[in-house]
Amino acid sequence: MKKFEFLITDENGNTRIETFATAKNTTEAAYDFAIKMFPDCDIRLRRDIVYRWWYLAAGFAAGSLISSVMLYVLSRNMY
Repeated sequence: MKKFEFLITDENGNTRIETFATAKNTTEAAYDFAIKMFPDCDIRLRRDIVYRWWYLAAGFAAGSLISSVMLYVLSRNMY
């Protein structure tokens, strides 16, 4: 685990440091920080969506590959 520190300045100009030592990466630390600072915010659902972005990328790549193969097969059968 890494140690992440966030420098926080409130509207009065007061500055403090919040430390997270349980996060695996910067994104996880940022979401944990946001959940701690804004407990009423529905950010946990967004956290799951962000961590699963590669499903969308893999689906798009697979769909592009399948459509390219279909277009190639159809174009060969046209002549």
